[in-house]
Amino acid sequence: MPCSDVTEILEVVLDGDENLLDYSFNKRTCGQGIGVANLIIDQLRGRSLNELLFVTADEFLGEFTIPDPTEEFLSLKHIFAIQGALEVYSGAESGGVNDAFAVSGIDYGENDISIRGMISVDVVTEKIKSCGGCKGCGSSRSKPKRKRAKKTPAKAAESVQA
Repeated sequence: MPCSDVTEILEVVLDGDENLLDYSFNKRTCGQGIGVANLIIDQLRGRSLNELLFVTADEFLGEFTIPDPTEEFLSLKHIFAIQGALEVYSGAESGGVNDAFAVSGIDYGENDISIRGMISVDVVTEKIKSCGGCKGCGSSRSKPKRKRAKKTPAKAAESVQA
């Protein structure tokens, strides 16, 4: 019988200039670790806080060839989890139970900053589904994304008058 006790814990380590040094994303079920803890560290190490916060799924996937849909899904899960932690660290999110990342601690070392907490699997998975970045959730990158044109105040006034 499978164990229903699943916890996902993330630790992100930044250097003093707020560039990514390392991260560890551990999924544990019934006390056993599963998966690769830092699946995309080679692609992310050295990137700045802002670069990591604002990279989109399409941009990330466009930089690297990931032929396996499962690995693509897991890579997006890792990038969105890291972004969740960095959103809390930067103050963009509160780090509460309804956020992608619920912070448990931030340690300021002499040369690094360590951000620890738990990942909300449902929130992160929903971000992956809505991005259309991988085939793991049934969507596809090949689908064209519809962009809404932003209305400037002048265009908004024109549409009201028409």
